[in-house]
Amino acid sequence: MVKLNLFRKKKKKGKELKAIVQKNAESPVAVAMGSSAADKIALFPDVSTDVKKADENGGSDALKNSPLVNEKDELKGECPMGFSSVVKTQQPANEKNELKEESPMGVSSDVKTQQPAPRREQFGKQRSKSIFLLKTVVRPESYEDELPEEKEPAEEKKDKETNDFGGLESPKLKSGTNIYRKEANRVIGILGEVYGADTGFRNIGDSVVVTEGWNKALAFVTSWNEAMAARWRIEVAFRQLQEKAKAGSDTKCRLYQEALDQVETNADPIAKMLGTRVHHLRTLITGLVDAAVRTLSPNTQRIQREAYHPMSNDLLLGDGEGAAGGTKSELRHFALQEGTVKEYGRLFARCGVQPKHWLAFADAFLWTMRTHVPYADETDAGDLDLPNNECAHSIFCASHICQPCIKESLQLREELDTPLFKVGVPRFWKRIASCPMVRASIGESFYRELLTNNPRLLDYFVKADVDSLSLHIVALLDLLVKSVESIGSWGNRFRSVLDHLGEMHRRLGIPTFSFPIVGGQLLLLLQPHFDEEETLTAEEEVPVSAEDLEEAFATLYLEVMSIVYHPMIQEEKLVKDAEEFFNTVAIELKWSPDKLSKRLLEVKLEISNTGTYSHSSEELEIGARLCWRNSAKCIGRIAWNTLEVRDCRHLETPAEVFEEVKEHLRIATGGTNIQSVMTVFKPKSIAETWGLKFWSSQFVRYAGYKNEDGTITGDPGNLEFTDYLLERELWKPPEKKTDFDVLPLVLKVPGVRKPYVYQLPQEFVHEVHIEHPTCPAIKDLGLRWASVPAISDFNMNLGGIDYQCCPFNGWFVSIEVVRNLMERYKVQDRWADAMGLDKTQKMLDMRLQHEIQTAVLHSFEDQGFTMVDPEQVGSSFFVHCKRERDQGRECPAQWSWIGGLVGPTNVTWHKEMRDFKVLPQYEYCAEHWLTVKPPDEFALLESASELDLQSLAKEKESVLGARPRILIVYGSETGTAEAAASRLHRALKLLKPSLACLNDVAGLNIVKDKRITHLVAICSTFNRGEFPGNAKIFSESDIEPDILKGTKVAVCALGSSLYPDFCKAGITLERKLADAGAQTLASFTKVDDATGTDGPLSDWTQLIQRLILPPKLEDIIRSNLNVQTVTKHNIDWQKQLDVTEEVKRYTHVDSPDCMLCVCNDELIKGGDVEDRSTRKISFKLPEGVKYVAGDHLSVRPLNSIDSVMRFARIYKDELLEAAAVAGDCPFNAADNEDAMLAWQLQQPFSIKTTEDGETFDANLVFETPATLGEALQTSIDLTLHVSQVADYIGLIKGLITKEMPGWDNDKQKLRKRLLQLHNMVFEDSKQTRESSVNKILSEFPTILDFLETFGPLLCTETKQGEDKKEALLPLADILSVLPRLNARSYSISSSPNDDPSIVSITVGVVNVKTSAGVFIKGVCSNYLARIQPNEDFVSCGIRTSSFRGPPKLSSPVIMVGAGTGLAPMMGFLADRALELESCVDTDKAGKCLLYFGCRNTDDHIYNSTITKWNKSNVLEPNIAFSRKPSTPKTYVQDLIEQDSKNVCQFLLQPETCYYICGDARVADFCFEACVKALRAHGNMSRVAAVQHIKQMRAQNRWQYDLWGIIVHFNEAKHEFKVKKEAGAKHWLKRFT
Repeated sequence: MVKLNLFRKKKKKGKELKAIVQKNAESPVAVAMGSSAADKIALFPDVSTDVKKADENGGSDALKNSPLVNEKDELKGECPMGFSSVVKTQQPANEKNELKEESPMGVSSDVKTQQPAPRREQFGKQRSKSIFLLKTVVRPESYEDELPEEKEPAEEKKDKETNDFGGLESPKLKSGTNIYRKEANRVIGILGEVYGADTGFRNIGDSVVVTEGWNKALAFVTSWNEAMAARWRIEVAFRQLQEKAKAGSDTKCRLYQEALDQVETNADPIAKMLGTRVHHLRTLITGLVDAAVRTLSPNTQRIQREAYHPMSNDLLLGDGEGAAGGTKSELRHFALQEGTVKEYGRLFARCGVQPKHWLAFADAFLWTMRTHVPYADETDAGDLDLPNNECAHSIFCASHICQPCIKESLQLREELDTPLFKVGVPRFWKRIASCPMVRASIGESFYRELLTNNPRLLDYFVKADVDSLSLHIVALLDLLVKSVESIGSWGNRFRSVLDHLGEMHRRLGIPTFSFPIVGGQLLLLLQPHFDEEETLTAEEEVPVSAEDLEEAFATLYLEVMSIVYHPMIQEEKLVKDAEEFFNTVAIELKWSPDKLSKRLLEVKLEISNTGTYSHSSEELEIGARLCWRNSAKCIGRIAWNTLEVRDCRHLETPAEVFEEVKEHLRIATGGTNIQSVMTVFKPKSIAETWGLKFWSSQFVRYAGYKNEDGTITGDPGNLEFTDYLLERELWKPPEKKTDFDVLPLVLKVPGVRKPYVYQLPQEFVHEVHIEHPTCPAIKDLGLRWASVPAISDFNMNLGGIDYQCCPFNGWFVSIEVVRNLMERYKVQDRWADAMGLDKTQKMLDMRLQHEIQTAVLHSFEDQGFTMVDPEQVGSSFFVHCKRERDQGRECPAQWSWIGGLVGPTNVTWHKEMRDFKVLPQYEYCAEHWLTVKPPDEFALLESASELDLQSLAKEKESVLGARPRILIVYGSETGTAEAAASRLHRALKLLKPSLACLNDVAGLNIVKDKRITHLVAICSTFNRGEFPGNAKIFSESDIEPDILKGTKVAVCALGSSLYPDFCKAGITLERKLADAGAQTLASFTKVDDATGTDGPLSDWTQLIQRLILPPKLEDIIRSNLNVQTVTKHNIDWQKQLDVTEEVKRYTHVDSPDCMLCVCNDELIKGGDVEDRSTRKISFKLPEGVKYVAGDHLSVRPLNSIDSVMRFARIYKDELLEAAAVAGDCPFNAADNEDAMLAWQLQQPFSIKTTEDGETFDANLVFETPATLGEALQTSIDLTLHVSQVADYIGLIKGLITKEMPGWDNDKQKLRKRLLQLHNMVFEDSKQTRESSVNKILSEFPTILDFLETFGPLLCTETKQGEDKKEALLPLADILSVLPRLNARSYSISSSPNDDPSIVSITVGVVNVKTSAGVFIKGVCSNYLARIQPNEDFVSCGIRTSSFRGPPKLSSPVIMVGAGTGLAPMMGFLADRALELESCVDTDKAGKCLLYFGCRNTDDHIYNSTITKWNKSNVLEPNIAFSRKPSTPKTYVQDLIEQDSKNVCQFLLQPETCYYICGDARVADFCFEACVKALRAHGNMSRVAAVQHIKQMRAQNRWQYDLWGIIVHFNEAKHEFKVKKEAGAKHWLKRFT
């Protein structure tokens, strides 16, 4: 439980300031109550990518206007200051009107009830500190001495009564609270008169009746609280629908069904009020009732020894390290029973529960006590049958629960409806926030102090933009001040914003322990301002003290953050539950620490992305067995590890479920003994309230009929359920009703209103006819019982995942059948008559019990079914306990179910037992059919025809017919996204997914045409947040609304935080799909190339694979299709006789987008294309093609002939053999091997794939038929990329798992080396894996380098005696996996105003050597460097960019570029030079500063042109030389710092435009240099300086074009990654 105790420092009194923060274990008392002192604050990172559509209550508009989640600003890291447009709460007039519609329900409006004492309203008193706020919420023992007394001094009470506020507290100010008070009093009056709260308990024993009834409910608490929570939600939803419905327009039954629909989908009012807390509503209600019951008899709460109490660890929410540096020994966990009714009332009031909802609570409580408390005696039943105002349970609920909760909600309203909050707080914040400098400094000071004082928080800010966060913290304070009117309400824009912020913080992984730390730091930050405000308002009509303001902000903080932080604490609880489960599983299955760690990482990733996770079949099996072992009420647990668990989670249709029920019974009764079996169907999802459930409590239950004379035929235990089925015509009984008519199975499917009904075939209903071994007359009684106790209404909780449909059977203990026959069927008289027993004899029932048990045991054994007697099972339990003790495990057991079952003569009778809860565990479920059953007064208003019996008449759908239909789409510029999509396509090939680029599915009509169930998208970001070329059409196309309704969608955005607008295209895509109605398969994921794409992208694709194709479904499909795992590629050569002895160099002359090269000039002195070279290359534009300065030229490169021949030599065995087989090759390998290879490279071919017995065209990156020479030059990327290393190594590992006969020593060494590489990639830890991959890439930068090394093992034939064996990695196989050769983009360095027919680019030729000494030649740059002017055509295209020059000549300009980063500036400067030439008044032209960097004067590209423009006043150049002899190393950022005063003056001018192009590191360094200039010479804080630059970006006056390959890319990337991962640490260093 979070506890934030704030001891305020008053400078005048010199008191020491300290903030004590204690961990929150999300006790529902404190959890969102927020009352536990600082219930966690939002850290508000950049939330641009995490905002989704708001709900139906207007959240979308709220999010657009919110300063925390503004869509436009968030992408720029900005945050508007105002919040008034968001917080539009329900006005008092509306509440008044709503109250008028409700009508007082016949209760006198002058009902007088005791009101809570109003809060202190005299500001001048300085009695309280902010800790006063917390005393009514949490009373930690360690701080109790610090808490002020509950009672207020009489003088202060008098001050409240006099209400001395200078007349400012007008009736209008109090109108909202007055209306609420009136409604609260009305409901309190109803509770008093109708439910008996006014009269109190009528009898002295009533409190004991309530206590005993509650203890019986606790024995089955999971069943009770499930029914209670559901019934309350249904009642509230139904009553609200009734209020809104027009008279006579809807029947009650129809409204009731609509209410059920709302509850089932978590769309009911209570679910909306509670948000994510609705998942814990059951435990919240249990805690509330338990807290109230414990107050009835305080003297009975001193437990002498351990007693049965189910509310233990399962109601302890939260764990982990303490906050504010606290150690675990200093932490304290709070369970539900430690809360008070008042605290629970505060919680529900904060969430928006209204007084009228407590009337529904009272009705639901009474209904649940009547229907879901097993073994209630006559006293319980008699009390519950009384009128409400006489019923002890009713009086208790009304007086001890409902009325106190209503009063607490009124107290909350009154606390906030005072001049302190209405006048003092807004006035204070207005003074503070009206000063921009103060606003900017608040956020900066806050984070400096927060991160300095709490260094462990630095690890949670590793990727945060702290400058943006500094603005968001001010927006948080705006939000707090504007929140007063909305606290305690729901369904408005304000609440929608909070809900979405909470979900965002969950997805960002903000730990809950950080919330109170941030809250305490906020109050410390505002402390001086509080003191100043006290002085400023001393003489005003409404003076405020510093303590008042501290208390007010603490209150607002707690109330608001209690909503925001809860989604994260729910996720933390699920992670904790999962960790506990897997730690247990690891012990049972003897997992290694590495395997456990890896599995937990997978689970946490899945939870983060989906809000839940899935178990493997192995985990499911051991979990089910452990549940049985941990069941305290089960005496037959000795066989727990023999349980057969059937994983049927893949099944979708009711027909399949019922088929598996039959299979379950077949297995359970298939041998000579009953086999314990569990069949597990799909778990309840987080979006479902109930999930898939059987309404039948067991597979075989007997009907009960009430006869006209009042007698009962059949099983009285099923009387009500039988009536329910008959009334709704869901089942037709036999014409002749008997005592043993088998009821049908009833299954409820989520989303389908009516249940499915299935009558088990007789051959699966195994029954035992009861006979006596010595009395034949017993057989004539016609008694029988089911042989298999298959329970179908248990819930199995495995690590936080609920399996509510998991039927399970063991076997009967004889006494269980005996009890059923005696208690329910009342066979005693008939049995005594049959045996001729004297009915007057003493202990007749004991004699009858013995005889019936003898008969039952005899009958089961005689008819071949397992049955154990009490003596036998008691002894086996004793053995089980000993085995558990030997394993170091204490055995939980409930004596009433164990010792009481076997009797006093059994050894177990005297065994001391402890009933404690061990997880995982089985839980009782509510009777769902009874929970959703309409009230009796209108249950029959709806005719049976409206319910339409649903049966299994239609043909069963097969698993194969229902398997997912998948579409995988990608938007890829460099090929990374396409490669990832292809890998996922191969992983899911069993489901035959479709793969396409986004442009090919523009409009998404394919989703409708192919009935796509799953859409997976991977999209990179191009340039300034733009879509890649193969996704551009899609981004501009319209999508039909709701076309994705029912389709599950997952989006992965690729990008690099080296560049601004990180992942913007992916963000836009995700929102576009969400707007089309998509359902979430996995949370939106961003992968940052700056910190490595390989691991995160691989984790994401594996997650998607598990979600779509879980292992069990894969096994089922394979077994049904008899699928073979082998995929075979075959190459089919064709003949082409018109060839040459050298490979033809491909030309783009026939390409429709080709351009003729007209210039290819060297720009640096002494440049050499084999070493260092920078070139200006110009092309003749085709007719009609236009561009603008700042656009890009997209170039499709060609691989060199040398690379093609290297590839051919690797596969020379296969190519030469193909040439020889063709028989037409004019060359001989012995004489001219290269000529023969060249001839074969010019032969057309195609590739066919054979898979699953089907042959089709292979999925290649080029069209076939084609020649291999052409394909290798134009279409195949031979570079080895980071993301491909694991794929290739994994593929090859599968080929060399076993040694092949005929391998010589060289091949053995190569195999050993490959296995070492595999271990480096797959077995090393994540920390070392990246360096291992980089090491591999350094040694093998291209696939050619790799295959040249390992080709002798992989690419050559293996001889086995006289036979030859095909290569391990034949040509067809490698061609099917090699990626596409993508186009490269270059910034255009010319202007169409100079010559509209020519376009020029500036190309730095890449020739570098890796750390392993291997040379790399840039594919595109070397290709361009060697094209011949006026001869060669190149495939090019203009790519429009948003990088644009100054809008007018008068604008001051700063241009920054290093090396080829000067390219786009040359186009802008050319335009500027032309404008100046034609300008009459050049004095009005804005100045242009150019900061350019290069190595030395020889590398100064475009030197002569820049010198000429300098003389013409086109620009003012500033040149930095980093390698100039006898000159210190200087970079462009150094020039900006040296010229900081001038730069600052430029940046502060309202029309200045800033441009930078080149290395992203340079852009970052120059950004910091500009920030320093503004701070040093612009009198700005860092945050203000950053905000000023971001404002320039918003106005399109700060532009960047970060393109080109960094020469030392890996080194630069590593440097940036280190800085990026330093995050906040690096930010703090900027102030030192």
